[in-house]
Amino acid sequence: MTTGPGTARFTERRLRPEDWAGAVTTTDGPQLLVAGPGAGKTEFLVRRIAHLIDRRGVPSSSILAVTFSRRAAADFGNRLHRAVAGPAGGVGASTFHSLAYRLLERHAHDVLGWAALPSILTGPEQVDLVSELLAGDPPGNWPVPFRRLLDSRTLAHEVTDFILRAREQMLDHTDLARIAGKRRDWRALPDFIARYDAELDRRGRIDYGTLMTRAIQVLADRSQEAPEVQPYRYVLVDEYQDTTRAQAVLLRWLLGPDRNLTVAADPYQSIYGFRGADLGNVQRFADDFPAVDEHPVRRWVLATSFRTPVEILRAAERLTVGVDLPGAAGPVEAAAGPGRVEIRVFDQESAEAEWIAAQATRLRVEQEIPFHRMAVLVRTKRRFLRELSRALEQRSIPHERPDRRLADHPATRAFLDLARAALGSHSGPSAGSGPIRRLLLGPLFNFGVGRLRAVERNRRLFDMEWSEAIIAHVEGGEELAGLLSDPSWIHRTAIDGFWHAWTRLPQLKPFVNDPESGEFRAAWASLAQALARVADRDPSITLMDYIRLVESDDFEASPLLSYRDPTEDRMVLTTIHQTKGLEFDVVFIADAVEGVLPDLSRHRSLIQVEHLDPLSPSGPDRSSTRRLQEETRLLYTGMTRACRSVVLTATNAGSGEAHHRPSRFLDMIEGPGVHVAGAGAAPARPVTPREAETWLRRVLVDPAEYGHRRLAAATVLATASRPGFRTPQSYAAVRREDADHGLVRGRRRLSPSDALGYDRCPRQFALGRLLDVSAGGSPYLAFGALIHTVLENAERQAARENRPSTLDEALTILSSQISHHDFGTDSLRYAWLRRGQELLEKLYTGWPQPAGSPVLLEHPVRLELGGTTWLGRIDRIEQNPDTTLRIVDYKTGKTAPTKEEARNSLQLGFYYLASNADPAITEHGAVTGAEFWFPHAPTKKVTVRRFGPDREAETRRRLEEIARLIHEEDWEPRPGRACDRCDVRLVCPAWAEGQEAYRR
Repeated sequence: MTTGPGTARFTERRLRPEDWAGAVTTTDGPQLLVAGPGAGKTEFLVRRIAHLIDRRGVPSSSILAVTFSRRAAADFGNRLHRAVAGPAGGVGASTFHSLAYRLLERHAHDVLGWAALPSILTGPEQVDLVSELLAGDPPGNWPVPFRRLLDSRTLAHEVTDFILRAREQMLDHTDLARIAGKRRDWRALPDFIARYDAELDRRGRIDYGTLMTRAIQVLADRSQEAPEVQPYRYVLVDEYQDTTRAQAVLLRWLLGPDRNLTVAADPYQSIYGFRGADLGNVQRFADDFPAVDEHPVRRWVLATSFRTPVEILRAAERLTVGVDLPGAAGPVEAAAGPGRVEIRVFDQESAEAEWIAAQATRLRVEQEIPFHRMAVLVRTKRRFLRELSRALEQRSIPHERPDRRLADHPATRAFLDLARAALGSHSGPSAGSGPIRRLLLGPLFNFGVGRLRAVERNRRLFDMEWSEAIIAHVEGGEELAGLLSDPSWIHRTAIDGFWHAWTRLPQLKPFVNDPESGEFRAAWASLAQALARVADRDPSITLMDYIRLVESDDFEASPLLSYRDPTEDRMVLTTIHQTKGLEFDVVFIADAVEGVLPDLSRHRSLIQVEHLDPLSPSGPDRSSTRRLQEETRLLYTGMTRACRSVVLTATNAGSGEAHHRPSRFLDMIEGPGVHVAGAGAAPARPVTPREAETWLRRVLVDPAEYGHRRLAAATVLATASRPGFRTPQSYAAVRREDADHGLVRGRRRLSPSDALGYDRCPRQFALGRLLDVSAGGSPYLAFGALIHTVLENAERQAARENRPSTLDEALTILSSQISHHDFGTDSLRYAWLRRGQELLEKLYTGWPQPAGSPVLLEHPVRLELGGTTWLGRIDRIEQNPDTTLRIVDYKTGKTAPTKEEARNSLQLGFYYLASNADPAITEHGAVTGAEFWFPHAPTKKVTVRRFGPDREAETRRRLEEIARLIHEEDWEPRPGRACDRCDVRLVCPAWAEGQEAYRR
């Protein structure tokens, strides 16, 4: 006999597989089942239920099985129906939330007086409601640090999390008021939550936390009225280490007088602390559920793993050295059979993804391991999975994430991209380009990259809107063009907008009629059902509102219908958190870098919600230790999903990125039997035709290879009869020979950037702008677009309230917008964020001409010169105190032109000419000046450069001359110092290296 926490008694027995029979049949009283990875916790519970039904004759309706997730509940139910000889239909494996909902369905009318059950808020809907209430709250109710954040999604997420944690701790308004009285930063929260609860009642909604507390209230009231009536004689709970305090209380009220409760747990797999899981429930089990007689509480320990071989188990155990978890299973005997643990470090993420994809192919071919028995696990799905998915697709490896959202399916993405494109087509000349490109490359239109590039080139050559280009160059594209031209459908109720597009796109018909497209039809049916449910919950949500919810949170993560073929052999890509209860032959744990695994920052909260837990360790050091322990358990859980092999991979970005180096956990895992390989490991030979083709193409273009090897590679690739090889003409970027039609057809519409580009170098303009052979986007362009978006949004928001914008508003918008722009790694994104913060601080603290007020923002202008149409967009038009107007163009670079260069600027000159010819501008006053603002120039104040109005006639002449030369196709290069930075130099005949492209 052993003494547990408090004064409760329990007996412990370690069970080997041959000891199970007697333990399974010992069913009565409170029992704690503790087991290591793969030791059979769930199987033990299933066998006990089968014994109760088949041997003891207990009605299945008197038995309740509860587990952590819907997937686990489904798996538990399937196992149960296979194990039980008699009818088991009434057992019903359930999640805690579905159990609470059923209890309210059954008793809420009598106990709570509800006429009908409120509808449940999804997570994103709850954040939206909190955000709406915060935005309308008087700032004076809140502490000063939070007042400027009342309009931000960041604070809305924090307050939502606070509400959920308070519900899990079962804290009512009185409790919260008492606790908040000791913390000044929480003083606004009790009254806000009271207003939130009142709004829920008014709308007929309920959140998940309230669902649980109401179910407890119902059971408590019924117990007082009829204590002898309990709904279940036997309750069995899996994954007890992941339960919250409220869930433990719910179990106490569910039990009958005999307290026949069996819970299964592995403390080393407690990984949901961030959701309120309380590992202390395992430690306190004997106190929370004492036996009713003199018999002690039983504690069974399953000490043999049926899954994890010794090599993997010992490597995982090295992670837990020094981590003492009361209630753990102790030493676990490994499964029979060999195992392998491998660590691989790479120089680039793309190389890491390529290696995993190649290794998966090799395992499938050489060891005949099915793809569905392989898994790639990551800490977060926001970082690495897209890169990996591309690598898998290149090798035609079918792959699917069990947690993949309906919104991620290609069929759904096509509809969402269509709506984004319709919105973007009216937000600027290139705003909708990304969604339209994805739409044309996607399954509805099935464009190749070359065909898409041809449409884009023609669009630029003829200066067409996307709708015009689609009508001209996309067969059957008239309906798509119409949906882009009239975007009113995206602002209808979500389901109405869906059906509007569905009934108009002819490209959908092949999928409707094709027997092989069942997955797409199921995905569209699921999307329609999801949108219909949204409309039922809130008819005011439009299709664009739905897309915003999808982008901000894991919304509608589980569709009503399955759109996957369960028989297809698919590789699994998912997060470690999503693998509870699963097992695979081979597990790749990818992206194992510092700052990601372990992630020690994501629990840091503005309002420090973790301090709601009275048992939470105080002080930053102890709190950090607790987070590190949970991250350690997370990796332990991921590694022990494997039956044969675990491979941990990471990218070492070098000393320049301290937050992107291999995880500290890799050093802890190293030991006997662990194979370590660096980036310099010899590459394996290809095993598939596609891998061979890729390998040969790399040899061909590698200047370090011997000439005879490159020639041999070219010869093999050029032999089209090789099985599994494509013809070289089908490679991306290899263009089909065609007649020379010239680059400019008809009268091309031009822009100030065209004039600047041509004036700098006609050859670079032709190659880069018209033929699009330049390197493409850069972080500097992305930074410029980001700052323009921030300033426009801040100014528009302030203009609606008839006040100037503030630095705090601009910084908040910057933080929310930066994730929409590609800056590379997290470290680089943070560096650009700091640069943006510095730029905005300098601009707002030293605002040029503070007496001016904006009258127009991002205003499009048009000017006719010599038969050519010139188009542009002015960042800001300000009205001076004397009612004259000033044109402002933001520049985010550090190098400002000289004053003389600015006086002769073609860009400012065009804006000056066009604005004076635009009635929408001149109705506000006469335009008397145009200037560049350089807030990032290395000067104390914002550098301002002004156009010379006396250069108006010269500007007009230069623009007309440039237009004439462009239409005459005069592309004579202008070599100079700028050529060193030119991204088309390799194909420019003015340089020796560029002449190769013009030789036959």
